[in-house]
Amino acid sequence: MDTNVEGLVMKLASGEWSSTTVVEAFMRRGGLAQMLANCVTELLPDRVLKRAAELDEQFATHKKPIGPLHGLPISVKEHVGIKGLDMNAIFVGWVDNVAEEDALLLQLLWDAGAVFYVRTTQLRTLMYLETSSNLYGMLRETVNPYNTTLTAGGSSGGEGALTSLRGAVLGRPTDHAVGSA
Repeated sequence: MDTNVEGLVMKLASGEWSSTTVVEAFMRRGGLAQMLANCVTELLPDRVLKRAAELDEQFATHKKPIGPLHGLPISVKEHVGIKGLDMNAIFVGWVDNVAEEDALLLQLLWDAGAVFYVRTTQLRTLMYLETSSNLYGMLRETVNPYNTTLTAGGSSGGEGALTSLRGAVLGRPTDHAVGSA
């Protein structure tokens, strides 16, 4: 699945690739990226496979995608709320703070057909220079995939590392940009 966002969306929209096949591939890549760069806080296999199966069934029935992002796997920073999941923003005191609903942006992406398959690391307080935290890696920071003696840096370091390792083609960082490979 070595393609860009546009190519991936086209193959999904045409039915050439199923949502299930695509998300399974990206979950594997996300796992590999985690081993290499410590950039993932959580893979979401149960949710992802259920969503992908629903999208595949919808496509088989109606012969068209549900939206412009039909089946597209998207990564999300850990502090962005996903209903039913912990959202601690790397504050120890916020552990077990469960989101009651999806963040508005995620609701919009979901309606467009996106699949949220992985959550990524970020830095302490979201305003620090290095992507390290006492929850996800004080001893092993999120590293720069091109030079592992450096951290990925920035509050969206996990998103950047995951995208650089092709564990994602589209992510939702919060540094005033949307990441894309």
